[in-house]
Amino acid sequence: MVLKMKVIKNKKGFTLIESLISVLLISIVSISLSNIFISSIKTTCYSKENLKVNALAQTTIEDLKVSPIDKGVSDEEEFIGEEIIDGFQVEKSVKQIIKIDSNHLCDLYKIKVVVSKGDCSCSIVTTKLGVIK
Repeated sequence: MVLKMKVIKNKKGFTLIESLISVLLISIVSISLSNIFISSIKTTCYSKENLKVNALAQTTIEDLKVSPIDKGVSDEEEFIGEEIIDGFQVEKSVKQIIKIDSNHLCDLYKIKVVVSKGDCSCSIVTTKLGVIK
């Protein structure tokens, strides 16, 4: 007696191949979307650090603009100092550009601030009509 296997010709379900192909397509789409998401997070973090660097540089330059300048500043760039604020390296320098008054009461100065952290960096240069201390 020969047993015959009945082949089910039911078209209502999915075959194994169809299931594997659908899982593969879903995997490809989800990997692509996750790469876009990761890239977006990295860009956001970099922008946040860059914004902090720019804000600190602007604050530092404004502080230097309102503070009096030492008498000893000449036409050669004088390095005021370097400090670390909240993990950011801040470098400040002042240079006399134009000597208007022999008593240095009203000279024009260039103020430069460089703030950096990691690969983020910001440099701001401005001028100030100097009133010395």
